[in-house]
Amino acid sequence: MSDKAVITKAQNEIIKSLIEEGKSSIIYTIRQHCEDPYRWSTENLLPLKGMAIDTLITAFYRPEDITVEQTVEDKLLEQYEASLMFVNEHNEGLRSGMRKTLNILGMKVNGINK
Repeated sequence: MSDKAVITKAQNEIIKSLIEEGKSSIIYTIRQHCEDPYRWSTENLLPLKGMAIDTLITAFYRPEDITVEQTVEDKLLEQYEASLMFVNEHNEGLRSGMRKTLNILGMKVNGINK
């Protein structure tokens, strides 16, 4: 089991953009988050809402200690692409089943059924 903190893909994207903006954006975000971690209401910062402050600080200053959580779509696409390495009946059935299941659930995943 990993000791790394886990953040979502959306949180990671926000943190990367704040890092690119510079030190003042990072300090402002941390200060505001310390005052109220549920304050974020703008769409671009909403994924930070309720995030643990220690995880936020770690993401800014020690990104190597962070794991970005894969979305369900990412996990499915990874499995689907791995099945393309070998052309056989089993893998064809797997891919067909994945496409049918996603269609039944009404989900669209780029690279699988979209």
